Amino acid sequence: MTWPEVVRSYCDSDPEYRHILPFLDNEEYPYEPLESKIKVLQFLVDQFLATNIAREEIMSEGVVAYDDHCRVCHRLGDLLCCETCSAVYHLECVKPPLQEVPEDEWQCEICVAHKVSGVADCIPEVQKTKPFIRQLPIGFDRHHRKYWFLNRRVVVEEDSDQDKTIWYFSTKVQLAELIDC
Repeated sequence: MTWPEVVRSYCDSDPEYRHILPFLDNEEYPYEPLESKIKVLQFLVDQFLATNIAREEIMSEGVVAYDDHCRVCHRLGDLLCCETCSAVYHLECVKPPLQEVPEDEWQCEICVAHKVSGVADCIPEVQKTKPFIRQLPIGFDRHHRKYWFLNRRVVVEEDSDQDKTIWYFSTKVQLAELIDC
């Protein structure tokens, strides 16, 4: 059974889904006009997004699961959360010690020390407000290279026995924007 036949059977299984059948009835499917393929794809994506597991994943995306104990003294209590990692600290345990919770965003000393100019600050404000997407690889090719979509660029990672090689692909405008950061 081919995947178009599986989709046809799925759509035929419920009267609510039968509105997609006209797009699938042609024997040439999926070698049809783009519009019919988009209608079928949109239907399948809507079906996927209606599942509980997909909704839970989307709702939890970008939510940081903070630690329960202070990273310095390992005790419970009123803890200050780092904005960029899962670390939490007592006000008196951070360096320098704080008297009150900061009004603006606060980062732990580890995140501040590892902040690299041109990497952390190259994401536009519009994208910072959206949840993180594609923290997992997009996929793998037949040569076992790993594909990522990070910072609006396609990154290809090859982890061979000899050495590890990484390429990234970008437009000229995006490359200039990255260099200017």
